[in-house]
Amino acid sequence: MSRASPHIYIRITMNLSTINRLLKRYPTKWIAFAVFLWLILLFKYCGFFTYFFTRDYFSEFTYPLEGDIPKCVSQLRSGQNPDIKPLTTANYSFIRFNKTKCLDSSMTKKKKINLLILVKSALHHRGNRGAIRRSWGQETAIANVEIRILFLLGISASHNDHKFDDLITNEHEKYGDILQSDFVDAYFNNTIKTMQGIRWVIENCDNAEFILFSDDDMYVSIKNLLKFIRNPFYYPKEIEDSSKLNVVPKALYAGSVFLVSPVRTQFSKWYISVDEYPFSHYPPFVNAGSFVLSYEALVQLFYGSMFTKYFRFDDVFLGLIAKKMKIDPIHSDYFYNWKKAYSKIGYKDIIAVHGYDNPISLTRIWNEQDNKRNKLHFEVFNFQEYLCTKED
Repeated sequence: MSRASPHIYIRITMNLSTINRLLKRYPTKWIAFAVFLWLILLFKYCGFFTYFFTRDYFSEFTYPLEGDIPKCVSQLRSGQNPDIKPLTTANYSFIRFNKTKCLDSSMTKKKKINLLILVKSALHHRGNRGAIRRSWGQETAIANVEIRILFLLGISASHNDHKFDDLITNEHEKYGDILQSDFVDAYFNNTIKTMQGIRWVIENCDNAEFILFSDDDMYVSIKNLLKFIRNPFYYPKEIEDSSKLNVVPKALYAGSVFLVSPVRTQFSKWYISVDEYPFSHYPPFVNAGSFVLSYEALVQLFYGSMFTKYFRFDDVFLGLIAKKMKIDPIHSDYFYNWKKAYSKIGYKDIIAVHGYDNPISLTRIWNEQDNKRNKLHFEVFNFQEYLCTKED
């Protein structure tokens, strides 16, 4: 065993002598007081004291605006003045979009779109967008199913960043699938990004039957998603009783559902103060990484947002609106908000998995899981049959 350096002994002796001097200079009670103050600050920043001021969600929940919001939404949709005045919201403009995305080949009338995919992407994630276009985001991957895809973007925080602007312009000219608005593209603006996507669908693609929202680092199995839409309460079981098939809520809002408490630790990315949200839990919400909406649910969330105070986390914001609109989120264990270890069998029924920010890995897994089978005629799902049997 090698002997310790004499410098270590000298350093330890100096540290011990320093402590001895402090103990002689300052009474023990002052040191105890300093430790107490340090613990108080630690508890404060860890959010320990906030729990004494938190209100119980299950018995006391309210969130502005209060009132009969479904009635107000119904009034607004029918052209009437609602009983409650809607909130004033920021009016962002679309600066790049494709007007013909939801039109037929003649470019003169709208075509029924079975699935519209809206991918929330960051400006610099060109590789992610390219991988999605080559894999699960292919519009012609599944025969007999009309699919369209758009990538939702904001703008650079730097007004003089012409590099990103030129790259996005070239990308949009090449693919025609960029939906860009004039808000700063940042994590805490994801609520704006999501609502801009919803607004665009209302204004330009009301012929879409289902809308999938996804982050740009997700693996998604479109074939499994379509099976889930047909059978959300029993997926992935094969149901022989036809009466149980296609019985889907008209306002479908589905994915990985959470019922969790706000994070009160001040140094956390997801910190929320008691002043901003005073309750012990959030309403049930679907994780924003990947979720699916029927068009009716999307419309209700859009109009409901006009009567709901803005919240910085997009999934919580939609959960707040859904609670006001009396939309019950549907949970599926097959939407993963974390990266599940890959195996061919383990991914057989998976709908979405988070954590695929490597374009090569995403493309490889899609090729192994979906590529060959997606080229087959997709007879399992019949949209016309669904439209005749969905619940009101």
